[in-house]
Amino acid sequence: MTKLNEAEVLDFLDVGVNTSETTHPGDPIGKARIRVTLDQLRPYDRNPRQSRNPKFDSILASIEARGLDHPPNISRRNPGDKYYLIIDGGNTRLEILNILYDKYKKLAKTAKTDEERQTLLEKAQSFHVIDCTFKPWKSESSTLTGHMAENEERGDTLFIEKALAVQTLRQIYEEEDRLKAEAQSKELKDKPLTIRALAERITTQGWTVSHSHISRFEYAAHQLLPVVPTALWAGAGGPLIKALRRLEKAYSTFWASTDMGRDNPQHLLDLFFKTLTEFDDVSIDIDGFSRALDCTLADTLSLPVQTISAEIQAVMAGIKTAPTVSSPTLTMPTTTSPESAVKNSSPGKKDESTRTPSKPSTKKAGADSSPHDHDSPETLQESIISTALKLAVRYGLMIDRTDRSKASNGCDWFIVHPLKAMDAPPGNSDHRAAVWWALFRLSRTYRQIPNVHNIFIDTFSQYLVDDTSVTDVTLLLYEYEDDLPEEDQEYLQTIQALIQQGSELTGVRQKSHQGDE
Repeated sequence: MTKLNEAEVLDFLDVGVNTSETTHPGDPIGKARIRVTLDQLRPYDRNPRQSRNPKFDSILASIEARGLDHPPNISRRNPGDKYYLIIDGGNTRLEILNILYDKYKKLAKTAKTDEERQTLLEKAQSFHVIDCTFKPWKSESSTLTGHMAENEERGDTLFIEKALAVQTLRQIYEEEDRLKAEAQSKELKDKPLTIRALAERITTQGWTVSHSHISRFEYAAHQLLPVVPTALWAGAGGPLIKALRRLEKAYSTFWASTDMGRDNPQHLLDLFFKTLTEFDDVSIDIDGFSRALDCTLADTLSLPVQTISAEIQAVMAGIKTAPTVSSPTLTMPTTTSPESAVKNSSPGKKDESTRTPSKPSTKKAGADSSPHDHDSPETLQESIISTALKLAVRYGLMIDRTDRSKASNGCDWFIVHPLKAMDAPPGNSDHRAAVWWALFRLSRTYRQIPNVHNIFIDTFSQYLVDDTSVTDVTLLLYEYEDDLPEEDQEYLQTIQALIQQGSELTGVRQKSHQGDE
């Protein structure tokens, strides 16, 4: 007796979910082999693949020469539906079967002999009548993930097709949850699925995706598809999405440091995506786009374009060749314990951040804040330092305060020490490097110290191997940051929101002081 594999066992266990009340009268109540004609079949109407299968021609040639080796699995969504639907993939094969059936019917009509006509009709019939595996309908989400898993295995799926499939699955899950709650007379909490929960749910149904992939999928579907559809449907994938996300972060960071950026943070995104639209093509010229955006920002800010370019490169690579503000030199710590990380955080009083950090609020602190939330730069500084320390302790990093006796733009309120000074890094070393890099950028340390280039090289020496450049490492760190646990990303978002509030508060006070004068 042949043993059933795991998938067959699960299919066998599923057959009992259908009864005669929920099954079409002519359908089996469980998994079974049935003979159907092309007239009875329809492609899955929510198929995520909208582009032509790149293996279409080779699949057609194989089916024409050998016949259909792998008939598609089919089901019926509702008992009253007239047609069967293709599930678990197979829409391409159904299209090819119809093409071949029509081809040999036409050839039969022009045959010169009865024998030739009969041979061609039999060939056409072999494509028209097929034995398929019928499976009882499980759910919309199960069918869609089945198609995605099949598409991934049998042919290349476009990045944007995956992105749109993820968006559709999110909607389907939310609808399924709503119907389930109604059936159980329960109130459904109006809370969207987190990226991590969505990834786990999709993977459980057979299409393996990570939360970092979903983050990029959502960025592509929501932010990029409206402005660069040509590039995405031409096959642009992960590398372009990563590059554009990094550029957007870099330009946003620079913009937030300007007076105009503090007054109107949204304007940068408007300029970014408006400029990007002009470069939508089958292949996007990233360098040309950056130069065009630099020119636009130069006109907007009344600055030389070279200055804009240099600032963006500084943010991207952590290099500032001509620091505009002096600052205390970074000191090398002699201990690596979490206690030492907060040693200098609040002289004269116990800092509560030495406790085990709790999960930060999902509400982005400061995102909707006004200067009245913190009546002085000092109280806001405490919030920034406290949040930064909670994240730093998780990765064994050290943070010190900067000298607040000097003028500040609201951003340079802490210094993160080089990684090289720390022994035996805890946890994922790549994630640790990403957190250091993120805190380093947020602290704006690169604007304050003259030897920042050497500090960068010392800190990330393990990544600077072979012909890898500093810029290559910088881009890699952004990728690691995208892959951080969601909780740690929330810490960084909270710090960034608080810093933005600090910039606004400082700007308000400076304007008020100038008015008094």
